[in-house]
Amino acid sequence: MKALSEQTFKTLAGDAAFQQGHHFYTQGLVHGLQIHQDRITAQLGTEPPFAVELRHTARVFEGSCGCPESAGFDFCAHCVATALAYYYTTQTNQELSEVPSDDLLRRYLDTLTKPQLATALYDFLESHPDILAHWQLKASIASGQLSFSEIRKQITRALPYRSGGLWRPKDVNAYFSTAADLLRMLSEPVLALPPEKIDKLLTYTLERLEKALKNIDDTADKRQIVIVLLRTWLRAMLASNTWSDDDKISFLSEHLRAQSFAAQTLDLPESVDDLISSDAATKVYSQITRYWESLSPPGHAFSDQGTHYHYVEQLLINRARQLGDTELEFDVLVKGATTVDRCLQLVDWLLKHQDFSQAEKWLHVAGHFDEPDARELQDIELMQVKLWKAQGNFQAALAAEVARFDEDEDLDTILNAIETATHLDLSEQVRDQAIQTLQARLREGDSSLRNRRRADTLVQLFLNSHQVAPAVELAKRTPLSNQSLKQIIVASHQHHSPAVSLILDLTQRLIDTDTDRQYQRVEHFIRNQMRVIDQAKKSTFADSIRALADKPENKRRPGLLAKLNAAL
Repeated sequence: MKALSEQTFKTLAGDAAFQQGHHFYTQGLVHGLQIHQDRITAQLGTEPPFAVELRHTARVFEGSCGCPESAGFDFCAHCVATALAYYYTTQTNQELSEVPSDDLLRRYLDTLTKPQLATALYDFLESHPDILAHWQLKASIASGQLSFSEIRKQITRALPYRSGGLWRPKDVNAYFSTAADLLRMLSEPVLALPPEKIDKLLTYTLERLEKALKNIDDTADKRQIVIVLLRTWLRAMLASNTWSDDDKISFLSEHLRAQSFAAQTLDLPESVDDLISSDAATKVYSQITRYWESLSPPGHAFSDQGTHYHYVEQLLINRARQLGDTELEFDVLVKGATTVDRCLQLVDWLLKHQDFSQAEKWLHVAGHFDEPDARELQDIELMQVKLWKAQGNFQAALAAEVARFDEDEDLDTILNAIETATHLDLSEQVRDQAIQTLQARLREGDSSLRNRRRADTLVQLFLNSHQVAPAVELAKRTPLSNQSLKQIIVASHQHHSPAVSLILDLTQRLIDTDTDRQYQRVEHFIRNQMRVIDQAKKSTFADSIRALADKPENKRRPGLLAKLNAAL
């Protein structure tokens, strides 16, 4: 057969006829293409329609058409369209047979005309109602025919209520991802509306979101994907040139005073400060300040009143920080000093600003509230220690930290004491004394939580002072947490004396606690040990692991031996 190409058709028809024929082809006007050896026929759905016949042999390629331009023998635009359809049908099929399978579909779709693709897509959409609705919305947006009420209906569709609730993270994630996709599509028509209508849609969307969240466990805060989008609506609304500063001031003042989900969700006014003039911002904050002054600080934050008060309060604190006005920030904090926590917050703030006398005053106030609970008493003591350190009274701070460790045996407490002791060149003595205290209190064979925590703390102090040998010995005779065992094992490798017995102990624990019998943690742990252990000891270590796997209780575990062998 004579070789064909688009250039062949252009040579036969001329540039103008080729371009017209190419247009006929891409518009899908070639119908009923038939190939009978060297004869090709088709109907052109032009106005009027024409019948085309082509002949393709080893020596010639020619065409005829009933249109005036062809007069039965010239290669016209209709012949070009038919030739292109024939060429792409035969030549493309040959090319597709040589395309890798993973690229085959895309290459095939590239061969289809726009009408063919449109027809295939529409046929598909008709059998998938949800996807069809999505594309119908796209079409409405593109046409500019989406009304305010229709946008509202789509928002309702984006945030449906789930009366049965959504509790699984997978379902919650899917809910908000779908909602964000639909709201993102709606952004174009929404943002084309006047500001007052954007405000109504924004308010409605937030009402839908608030109600939907009552039956959704969104502890992972997946709603943020929707909230970030709504903040862009808010910014666009306030950026509108059709809104005067007075309109913006009125809007912001009203929303900031409202005890509403919308106000707190949109992070007003931080997200819009750059969209209003400095004079307008000053007026907004003046109104908020007057409103805040009329509020009474709550006795605790765990109430609607407390949440709203602290929300408005935080707006003024942020404003004070923005202006660098520390006096205003302090005054705002002082008004809310009706709890131990707030008094301690004030102490912390004053320490950062090096005002020790005021810090002492507010620490005294914190300690004289009626019936502080245990947690508050502890927080007061910790803040007292922090104040002493800030004042350079390390002796008093150290005495308090050592006394607290004597009570709670907490690792963080003694580590803080050791750090404080560095200012007095006493850190080694404090650590050694803590080790002696824990050793004296440790009870062999006692599996109580207090005793196990005591042993873990002792291990941390040994490792903190690079005493690996006593940590290993302690682990051999006293039950420790998996985390402590891992830390001792790592330290033993660093000292080139791997604690094989502890490695075997931890391996057995990992085996025993693997409920799904996949033993992936076991394999990963052993693989890491093989990576860091000395080459000369690898063989002996591998034999020890195989002996562990050969225990009767482990031989009955399906798949364990294969995992251990893979790690070795």
